[in-house]
Amino acid sequence: ELKAVDARLADAVDLGFFGAIARTLIWALKKLNLLFNNFGLSIIALTVLVRAAFWPLNKKVFVSGLKMKALQPQIERIRAKYGSDRSKAEQMNRELLGLYKTNKVNPAGSCLPMLLQLPIFIGLYAALNHSLDLYQAPFFGWIHDLSSKDPFYVFPALWTVSLLAYMKLNPQGMQSQPGQPDMKWVMIGMNVFFGFLSKDWPSGLTLYLFVSNLVGIIQQVMLRRDPKLQ
Repeated sequence: ELKAVDARLADAVDLGFFGAIARTLIWALKKLNLLFNNFGLSIIALTVLVRAAFWPLNKKVFVSGLKMKALQPQIERIRAKYGSDRSKAEQMNRELLGLYKTNKVNPAGSCLPMLLQLPIFIGLYAALNHSLDLYQAPFFGWIHDLSSKDPFYVFPALWTVSLLAYMKLNPQGMQSQPGQPDMKWVMIGMNVFFGFLSKDWPSGLTLYLFVSNLVGIIQQVMLRRDPKLQ
């Protein structure tokens, strides 16, 4: 309707820095809705497709984490050998780099795949948060409008639980250094806080967030049970 008045008016719907990606995902959502005739089911299908597309990258991140975890005892021994002597920091780093090179491990191996995924997930977030197609679009049961918040906070609660479950599956980032606060409780607090914020987000968005995390958890469990990785 905006384009019918002036082609430039379509830009009035601000989809953020990754607007081109968001518009592509909105287009994909509409195409899926031709098949499912339910935007809630279309969101679930789109989320699963995006997660499946990034499966190879997510597997690479997981394997990189496994390798780093296996090397952790050797890393700790090297750090203990040099202690807190800053004059020997360069020598310690050289020894650590030698360890990584020998075992063909890149400490930043999980960063690049995550960065590559970020524009897609931000674009999908923007698409679901601003899509006019979700206005008064029902899902099922108590969800009568995917553009409005969940009246019973079911999906925000499920998303919060999935965040905590995902954190439990990936405890590496929760290790605290001496003299620092317990990272486990910091991470739990952050996840609960984000869950609380989501109570006012569109139910279509919280549906996506929950399904995305659920698929991610299933992928993690599958990888953990992979005999080759064992």
